[in-house]
Amino acid sequence: MIKKIYGMMDAQEKEDHAKLIAHEINAYLRRIYKELKPKKNLKPQKVKASNIIMKHASLGATKMWEFRPNPRARAAAGDVGQIIIVTRGLESEAVRKQRALLIAAEFYVYHSFANASDPKLYARIRNQNQYLDILKKLFGIHPSHDIRDKAIRYVVEHIGEHKIAHYSGEGWTTSIARLEKHYPDIASAVGSSEKVFKEIFRKQHQKLGAEMLKQEEDLVRKEIDDIDHLLEVLEGHKKKNHGPKFKKLIKIHEDNLRTLRVALAQVAKNIDSWVLVDKEEHKELAKKVITMREIHKLVQEEAEAEEIDINKIHIIFKYFKKEKINILRDIELLDRLSARHNPKKQ
Repeated sequence: MIKKIYGMMDAQEKEDHAKLIAHEINAYLRRIYKELKPKKNLKPQKVKASNIIMKHASLGATKMWEFRPNPRARAAAGDVGQIIIVTRGLESEAVRKQRALLIAAEFYVYHSFANASDPKLYARIRNQNQYLDILKKLFGIHPSHDIRDKAIRYVVEHIGEHKIAHYSGEGWTTSIARLEKHYPDIASAVGSSEKVFKEIFRKQHQKLGAEMLKQEEDLVRKEIDDIDHLLEVLEGHKKKNHGPKFKKLIKIHEDNLRTLRVALAQVAKNIDSWVLVDKEEHKELAKKVITMREIHKLVQEEAEAEEIDINKIHIIFKYFKKEKINILRDIELLDRLSARHNPKKQ
């Protein structure tokens, strides 16, 4: 019980969740770098699990993650710095995806601001401390994180992820900044626009609870995005000089992911057929141990049903999480093999 309340994890759980959330952050970054266009073209970056420090925290923790930003020159080159992530809440699919989204947006803000023509911009968002900011707010002083949080808001809306960002259905979710006016300098630094601000202003009072978010396609679409990102990484390894054993492993993972993607795309397409009801079978399903093949079968059955049991789909996602961790472990092994065979390219 205490372990669950505090989100405590053993060393292996921390390592696995670091891999998983790094992957989910990178799936968001893949879209962010593709869709936002600052004045200076930015080379797309990825977060490594080795840059993440996982820790549990007391119930009084004020923030579920915190960056340790590097100096401007390193951040401009893409080496933004370490990320401390609190483990509490990461077992929840919605909470973890929200956290990954906001961390990805913040990472991009540091990278884009470090490349802005005005060096003071990066200094203003780097020199901050969450506890000092609380004290500043108490004494009516403008908190240091305001510019950063406004920039994050532009990034999130620009890629159309306001629903996950506005999720507040269970503990350990994070509120997102509200904008009362357009900030041209901030929007320009991240490659956004006044048009995006108008969308923010229209939607920013929205809040989605757990049941509401389940009825939206965003979480299903995010799983599809995660699959696309995994396929992209595996595709990169296909071009490398791995032996027959590992080429076969890559093909197995690719085939499994593509099969699941087709079924999930069908589920997302048929959103008008979704029903949100609690069933006795859900309790039994949550207790089972199911394989990737069974995950395919269950999702395909729902995709073809007249009424799609979306609660069942979200239970299946918990099993798919374990499969993603297994795939990420294999990718890490492939990365190590590549580094060993091509040390100069690393």
